[in-house]
Amino acid sequence: MVADSTATRSSTPAPAHHTAPPDPEQLLAERYAKGEIDTDEYRHRLETLLRSSAPVPAPSAR
Repeated sequence: MVADSTATRSSTPAPAHHTAPPDPEQLLAERYAKGEIDTDEYRHRLETLLRSSAPVPAPSAR
């Protein structure tokens, strides 16, 4: 007689691991790779992302 190995396993699914959402640059690259946007649109949006993520300069002391 062969024992059913599935009978000893838990029927409760493993908890889902929470992962960080993909960063905007990665999403943009994926859209470009899929052909959803063309090269000009990709470059324009990437430039916008890079500008918006640049640190804001501190105000100069007068």
